Amino acid sequence: MMTESGTTNPYLTTLEKKALIPVYMEKWERIILSVKPIDYQKATEAIEVAYATVGRKKPVIIFCSSPFAALSHIIEIQLSTQFGDLLQALTELYFDPYFKAMFKIHYKIDRLYGARDNYNSIWSLMEWHYQVLSKIQVIYQLTMINKLRKIPEEEQQFYLHKYRKLSYLIPLNCAGNYISGKVELWSGAIDYCVNVLNCYDRTKWQIILSLIQECGWIFAFEGMAIVCDRPLKISLNSSNRYPHAAGETAIQFADGFCC
Repeated sequence: MMTESGTTNPYLTTLEKKALIPVYMEKWERIILSVKPIDYQKATEAIEVAYATVGRKKPVIIFCSSPFAALSHIIEIQLSTQFGDLLQALTELYFDPYFKAMFKIHYKIDRLYGARDNYNSIWSLMEWHYQVLSKIQVIYQLTMINKLRKIPEEEQQFYLHKYRKLSYLIPLNCAGNYISGKVELWSGAIDYCVNVLNCYDRTKWQIILSLIQECGWIFAFEGMAIVCDRPLKISLNSSNRYPHAAGETAIQFADGFCC
């Protein structure tokens, strides 16, 4: 079945492959709900490898205790010429063309194995990603507007241009464990397709998987990466499907940021 390296026997039968679906479902549920603090050294190594893969030098890496704590750094970057804009090349690595093939195979898995219900139970847990992200977006935009008001009027146009380019920030590894955008709905399926169905060279996927497993949210800029730690707590409702905690916050970070 599954080897120590996470790969599987290429000669598995259809029934054996089907039996691995809940294994991958449980694996990705653990990833989504992890509250283990990131290891700075391992996270640094993962980010440096990813930057090198897209042809960039080692970035300055800033670790933050929550997405909220990253806001001040991001705003200062926008009001500075020391560092460049968001590193689009790293975002594109997550959306490599081979993922399109993974999506098609996922539908095939649904038809053959009836796997959709399994993955739906994971997808429902991702609602809190967007709760956190939406809250961060509002705080970020309000704070940035206040910052701009303090800048001399003759300089505002330059900074306003930079602000508009980054005013809607979507981090890599959205919510601490997942990739932003559509891929976050498919990571478990892609992992399954790569390692069980042997659909693609594992090299790029291993780079992405390392970022997912070793880092929280990543705001990747040219020359700088801002990494947010995972939450200290994630509480779910009685069915273990949605973030919920009676009388208290369901998600809490080390610096007190919660939602």
